[in-house]
Amino acid sequence: MAYHMGTECLICEGSPLFFRRASDSHTLFLFCPECDSVWLDPSQLSAEQARFPEFEHRWVIPGTEFRIKGGGARWASGGEIEQVGWGHLVVGTFEESEF
Repeated sequence: MAYHMGTECLICEGSPLFFRRASDSHTLFLFCPECDSVWLDPSQLSAEQARFPEFEHRWVIPGTEFRIKGGGARWASGGEIEQVGWGHLVVGTFEESEF
């Protein structure tokens, strides 16, 4: 299950922002599955704060050593989202098969 905010992607406007867990197994971030944009802090959502991991750089989030895909990265669970204090931001879910 993938949890999302009510906010549409500020870059492509093609998807809500989803909660994802990075390859370090504890860092959560917001992710657009349409354009692969990433935000590390939901309180700082702006186009200027977006980061753009690239395939040729092993999907590493710029400015970190964390990957958004592979290496243990996955959709964040409801419990993980609650644990970092972002539970109030969740407005809906999608089944992974819907992507």
